[in-house]
Amino acid sequence: MNNYRKYFVRITKSAERYYNLHMTGGLTAQEAHALRVISFNQQLSQQLLADRLGVDKSQMTRLVKKLEAEGYLTRTVNPNDRREKLINSTPKADAAKARDLEWSNRYYTWLLSALTPKEREQFEGTLEKLFDRATESRRNMFREVEESSCC
Repeated sequence: MNNYRKYFVRITKSAERYYNLHMTGGLTAQEAHALRVISFNQQLSQQLLADRLGVDKSQMTRLVKKLEAEGYLTRTVNPNDRREKLINSTPKADAAKARDLEWSNRYYTWLLSALTPKEREQFEGTLEKLFDRATESRRNMFREVEESSCC
């Protein structure tokens, strides 16, 4: 049971390597993920993007500067808070997102083809349960994790 962390990390790293082999325009898996988040949210702050990606402020600044310089996004000043920059995707980012989703779907379809339909259904239910729990914990600033006596 304790190997679950190893499996999550290795599957994620394998998927990232696959994306990095197939992404055009020199994007990394993290940059492609950032573009997906930006594109799905239309407009968001740099801080919210950093929170969604789980990166610190300096990493976020470098990532945003690179993607802006390459024409994948634009930054504007938030009219309600002049200290905050709002990030918007460009048509170039939307095209990259479409390619990324195509490769992502291909990889995970291939990976899950090793499971029977019943196994896939059970696996999806389990992942959904874990995702919901992780999302709720993040919203509560991981208070439940800190208070837990499970470990």
